[in-house]
Amino acid sequence: MAGQKESVTVAKPRLPHWFVVFFVPISLTLLFISYFNPAILPYQHLGLFGDFLRYIVKQQTFLFCLVAFTCFTHITESLYCLILTRRYNLNLLDTISWFILVFVYGFFCLKYLKPIKEKST
Repeated sequence: MAGQKESVTVAKPRLPHWFVVFFVPISLTLLFISYFNPAILPYQHLGLFGDFLRYIVKQQTFLFCLVAFTCFTHITESLYCLILTRRYNLNLLDTISWFILVFVYGFFCLKYLKPIKEKST
């Protein structure tokens, strides 16, 4: 049938390297907390990273740009993921799984969303 898309074999959604799994959500959480409620961060217990966060919080313009850029890139990557999953004709569950993974981890997961090449025998 000419009207139907052919289904493409794509790897199942998977998490990136363990370091990224921990680093990205913690970094995003600290970034958003430092922008929206910086008083609750324990700067003194974070060592050099705490000093860096304190400096970032004092630079409100830079912090706003960093938060805006982070939101924009993660949303853009997620929308691109939706385009790819529709192009590859994936089912709804796989599409949602890919969308959530790419929204949280960004290009670290997006690089796995590609067709699997069939091995010729």
